Amino acid sequence: MLPISFVRHRFNIRVTLNHLTRRLAPAMLLVLCGLILSLSPPLASAKPNQQEPSSDRYIRQLDDLSALWSFYKQAYIQHGRVVSLDEQGITTSEGQGYAMLRAVWSNDRATFNTVWTWTKHHLQVRDDKLFAWKWKGAVLDNNSATDADTDIALALVLAARRFDHPPFEQDALAIIHSIWDREVIQIASRAYIVAGNWARDEDYPTIHVAYLAPYAYEIFASVDAHHPWAHAIESSYAILHWLYDEEALPVPPELIYLNRQTGHLTVRHPVTGASASFSYDAFPIYWRIALDAAWFGRSERPLRQQMLGFFQHEWKAQGKFVDHYSLKGLPLSSNEGLPLYATVQALALQEQDDLARLLSEKKLAQLETAALAGKRLPYYFHNWLWFGQALSLSQTRHYDEFLGFLRPFDVVGFSAHFPWELFAVTVMLYLIATWHPVLKFAFLICGFSLCLRYLHWRLFHTLNFIESGGPFISVALWAAELYAFSTVLLLFIQVGVGWRPQPVRPLEPAQDFAPSVDVFIPIYSESCEILEKTLIGASAMEQAHTRIYVLDDSHRDEVCRLAERFGATYIKGPRQHAKAGNLNHALTKTDGELIVIFDTDHIPVTTFLSETVPFFADPHMGFVQTPHHFYNQDIFQRALGASPRIPNEQDLFNHAIQGGRQGWGGAFFVGSGAVFRRSAIAELNGFNLMSITEDIHTSQHLHARGWKSVFVDKNLAVGLTAENLASYIVQRRRWMLGCLQIFFKDNPLLCRGLSLRHRLGYFASLYYFFFPIARVIFWITPLYFLLFHLHPIFADVSILVAYLLPFMLVLPMISSRLLPGWPRLMWSSLYEGPVSFPLFRSMFDLLLPKNLGFKVTPKGLLSEQRSFDWRSSASLTVATLITLAAIAKGLWEFWYFGIEKDAYFFNLSWASFNLLTLFVGLLMAWEKPQTRTEERIIKPIPFELRAGNLRITGTTHDVSLTGVSWFGASPDPLPPTMDMSLHGRIPFTCQVRLVYHDRLSGPGSKCGLAFLNLSDEHRRILLLNLYSDPTTWEHAQRNRLRSSLLMAGHLLIGLLKHFRPLRLRRRQTPRQWHVGVTEVQIGEKRHRAIVRDRSASGLGLLIFANETPLTTPWLVRGAGGQLTAYRPIYRARRWRLIPRVGLQAIP
Repeated sequence: MLPISFVRHRFNIRVTLNHLTRRLAPAMLLVLCGLILSLSPPLASAKPNQQEPSSDRYIRQLDDLSALWSFYKQAYIQHGRVVSLDEQGITTSEGQGYAMLRAVWSNDRATFNTVWTWTKHHLQVRDDKLFAWKWKGAVLDNNSATDADTDIALALVLAARRFDHPPFEQDALAIIHSIWDREVIQIASRAYIVAGNWARDEDYPTIHVAYLAPYAYEIFASVDAHHPWAHAIESSYAILHWLYDEEALPVPPELIYLNRQTGHLTVRHPVTGASASFSYDAFPIYWRIALDAAWFGRSERPLRQQMLGFFQHEWKAQGKFVDHYSLKGLPLSSNEGLPLYATVQALALQEQDDLARLLSEKKLAQLETAALAGKRLPYYFHNWLWFGQALSLSQTRHYDEFLGFLRPFDVVGFSAHFPWELFAVTVMLYLIATWHPVLKFAFLICGFSLCLRYLHWRLFHTLNFIESGGPFISVALWAAELYAFSTVLLLFIQVGVGWRPQPVRPLEPAQDFAPSVDVFIPIYSESCEILEKTLIGASAMEQAHTRIYVLDDSHRDEVCRLAERFGATYIKGPRQHAKAGNLNHALTKTDGELIVIFDTDHIPVTTFLSETVPFFADPHMGFVQTPHHFYNQDIFQRALGASPRIPNEQDLFNHAIQGGRQGWGGAFFVGSGAVFRRSAIAELNGFNLMSITEDIHTSQHLHARGWKSVFVDKNLAVGLTAENLASYIVQRRRWMLGCLQIFFKDNPLLCRGLSLRHRLGYFASLYYFFFPIARVIFWITPLYFLLFHLHPIFADVSILVAYLLPFMLVLPMISSRLLPGWPRLMWSSLYEGPVSFPLFRSMFDLLLPKNLGFKVTPKGLLSEQRSFDWRSSASLTVATLITLAAIAKGLWEFWYFGIEKDAYFFNLSWASFNLLTLFVGLLMAWEKPQTRTEERIIKPIPFELRAGNLRITGTTHDVSLTGVSWFGASPDPLPPTMDMSLHGRIPFTCQVRLVYHDRLSGPGSKCGLAFLNLSDEHRRILLLNLYSDPTTWEHAQRNRLRSSLLMAGHLLIGLLKHFRPLRLRRRQTPRQWHVGVTEVQIGEKRHRAIVRDRSASGLGLLIFANETPLTTPWLVRGAGGQLTAYRPIYRARRWRLIPRVGLQAIP
């Protein structure tokens, strides 16, 4: 509890803030609009950007990298042989290894195969699997070079991964084993990589510092479990630490020497005293350490900074690097070390951005330009220029990273295009939008600006006009995205800012205001049981001068008899123009001032007329509409096991949208639960016959004639919603085709007499039914890429995400603020997705008017077992199979070809989300059994049970026309039949039968009772107590969940329950937990068992026995040692393992 003083203080602050915001609202709006305009990027720039966008630069750099590789192939590779033109046309194993690595990282399998084939045939000629290092017409030197062997083995491993060709890895393993056997010296826990096979036999083995490749040894360890390559990694870094920390050298020598006996390293040869300087053969070490840092991020940052220290100083002092230094860092040459710029820049990218930028701008950019222009540059430099650029562009990958194909994601480009300021302001306004309508309006301006920004970019920068079919695919997707945005924009037009709408109140009627009312109940194919409920409710409405008419288009005698039984007038329908024709025919037979219309399944509450008729004291009132409330679960709620507290799609429309339209007089007739002024309908010559959705069309023309409408947001009539997928599709097909008829034949935008907002409001309602087209486009678009490799969007992934992410986040945020507490986008995905395919096909019926016939939604359906509706879900099933095939093909290409992996990932993710929606639709088609003839209504009604001396009082949990249930029942056994008095609005007493009496998972129990031999009068009273009592429904919306997260959680739990087998409650004596060990005798055999629970009539046992016959009586030993006979009732397995047996005591 908060202290009273704090509550008062907070209240005072809130009042003050509200007062200030109202006073400052105009100024706040101006300031916010100015801020938004300043933060919003212009939709079309007046001047071209002076700096090249980072995404364009990134793409250009990738193109340049590809061009460098193409030039290199043309200039230096001849039928798989890499020719060093700078060295009299020789070929080295080193050059072959470089080419293989570049081919893998360039995704050039053809060149890789060619180079590897030549290398294998001409250089792998030793008695091991290592490579002769020098060739020209024939092998000139049969010794191996460790760096080349390492690079070739690494290239083969990477090729096996990228090209999905396992034989490459087998070739690599043979080389790796030979490297370990011929080029590694082990001393204690160290594994030193020496310069070649020849060095292993030296008294003081030579180590080439630049040959150390810890990143490669990490890869070798992942494929070779027989050798401790981790020791080689440790030894490589130990050598570098020795050089920089102990020897304190500014640059490493090309060669060092190893003392076999002591394991000590020396810079000078122990015998000759010779020492190497720093030159070309040492340059690669910087790139190799940079690649190791990029791949595995080892914690060697101090060492890397030490390695760069000399070059930072040298650059500041000289502005260049030379190709030869002494070990003290003194220049020994005046020639620039061109490859050194590339390798040092690669390491600087990991640690020293400033140095990397300077080297790139001052040296490498010009050298790359020269290389791209085809100018003669050293062969050695060509390789290291390419390797450095590839590393900086994240193209040097090892292909087993988690989501590694996303590593080239251009973070800089994403950041440059993402609208950080506007998005931050939008999120901030979203969080405080409920404080004041000005803040909400400002949020909407920001949100719509972000959406328009995305759509503008998509239209002018991403459409595919290159590939065959590209324009159709990409324009269709853009149109679908525009539709998604426009529906939210039109939602804003319909509901407005929606700031605390006030309930509507009628004018004070005159004392003599008592209009006559005709109640129309049209019927066609619905059952008489459904009609009977509606007649009972209509007969109980509190209003004088009321007459009830049953309008029968089926001409059934039983309908006529039922109408007479309840004092209603029976009128045969004309069987023309469907429901509208039936209503118009009844207009000619009746003369009431007001007309009430109820569908056959809509039961009014007793106060329906008293809540609606007073609005007609206003002489301009044309009609009054009430929300449709349904007392049964729709197919999605049933399939997903949704809690009754979760609002469904119909609640969203009937309360949120209609309630929002009421604020500006835009509510329209929705087919039932409405009251019309006869004179208003007469002006139109009856209900409109042009469309099969006569309700909205009639409303449109009533508003055009100047008549008013009111929406009374109270549940004053309840009905049945569609109960299976087939009936749901029938209903939605009728709504869609009727609205599209109006859209094309009598578009409200062109309807004379309508105000602008009415035109847009009706346009929004009709326009919504184009959703099957948009849904099918969103479904098929990723399949174009996965099946045919057609690109619906031409854009770099990072830039696409920068524009798309705000659009996808802000659009639902706008919906949630326009309809707070109503998860519009969540429901639209669930409800629209499964029916989009059959409705998309039905749209073509617009071209065939004879196929537009009015089809009544089937109601009151029953089924005994689960069934799959193949007919209704045929198109959905086909779409699911196509999606599965596309995903399978995409996954295969994703792993096999290894190209455009980011695009594959994007489209595979998109298609997978679509597949989830399709599976939900198939779940709708896999219908649960509907054995309950009457729906249960959650309603607390006091009751009393009597049987002999037994007296039990309580309150019902739910009630139906066939029985009741309640919680908190006594654990004591109940008699099989009892008398029950229900103290509802109209009390009555009847006899009930015990159906179940079972313990709950928590404390307490639940009891179910069925009514016995209810008379017609008792049934009528019960129906009035349930359906016609306004208190049953008045709080139905208040108890609904409003949190999207909670709703999603409820749906997920319900979805999991969907797959659990249905369990009927049948236990009539509640069980009690009673855990203990006992002995069971079955025939001549005795077994140990665990008593799990017991009741007055039996036991539940967990028994460990192979045979548990159900035909033989069982003897169970009690606590006192006596044996009691039981009859086995059922046998099951608990947790699929332990046999559970239910026993019933034998009297």
